[in-house]
Amino acid sequence: FKKKTFVLSSTIDKSIFVSVNKRLDQKILITNKSTKEKYYLDIKKINKNNLISNIIKLLKPNFGFEMFIDSDFDPGTGLGGSSALTLAIIACIKRLQNERVTDYYNLINSAYKFERIASKISGGWQDYYSCLMGGFNWIEMDQDDNLVSALKLSDNTVLELESNMLLFRFGKKRSSANIQSKNLIYLKKNKKKINVIYNSFKKNSLSMKKSLLQNNISKFSELLDVSWELKKKVTPYSSNNKFNKIYENLKKMGIKGGKILGAGQSGYFLVYVEPKYQIKITEFLRKKNIIETKFNFTQKGMQIWEG
Repeated sequence: FKKKTFVLSSTIDKSIFVSVNKRLDQKILITNKSTKEKYYLDIKKINKNNLISNIIKLLKPNFGFEMFIDSDFDPGTGLGGSSALTLAIIACIKRLQNERVTDYYNLINSAYKFERIASKISGGWQDYYSCLMGGFNWIEMDQDDNLVSALKLSDNTVLELESNMLLFRFGKKRSSANIQSKNLIYLKKNKKKINVIYNSFKKNSLSMKKSLLQNNISKFSELLDVSWELKKKVTPYSSNNKFNKIYENLKKMGIKGGKILGAGQSGYFLVYVEPKYQIKITEFLRKKNIIETKFNFTQKGMQIWEG
């Protein structure tokens, strides 16, 4: 669909850490604490086919190095981890190659090329902007260009959101590419129907942005619920019957809105619920092995330093 897309995004205090140190030989050692993987690559012939090795092949370093990776969260859970990892690896290797990493335009284009095209990991552009810039952002995208605007919310608005929003981890890791592929097939088969819903989706997104800027958090929570219901109509594979039943029960118990993050199906979901109902909600979900994850919003995006 060649239409303008609106995305309201925010960053939370969950991060991916990547460090790179040169070696004296031509070997590359990858240690990924998050996935408990450790393996060597030969700089002259990289045969391994995954996101990390594809990035290295395309950047073509002429030196060996050791790379260490760690993360606050599991990959494949809807928090934009692969995009954050892609940006971090590109930035680290480019710095070792004495190249600038302050040009966000080139950095994001490289990340899209390496992750979306070379590694065939489906997704959009929005995660790159969020990871790099941090904070709350309003992103407008079409086939020609992307426009990103930082939203300056009051401290009161952010604190109110943090006190009323809960984040939960549920289900197993999933392939966002598979989910998005199924949704794309559905979109192509139901163009006319989707166009009508899509317009409602965009209007709702604009209203969500307005409610945040006006510190109307109550309105925002209601629009969050509308957004989730519209998303399920546009991309039905974002959810499933099991989760839909849980969500309906949560609404009866006091939540005002919520959504699964990322492509959907499993991973993390966010709910808006007043403090007086929060214990009941967390206990109900804990019995279903759905566990709360503490978080705060952050203004920080990607940070680069050299030791």
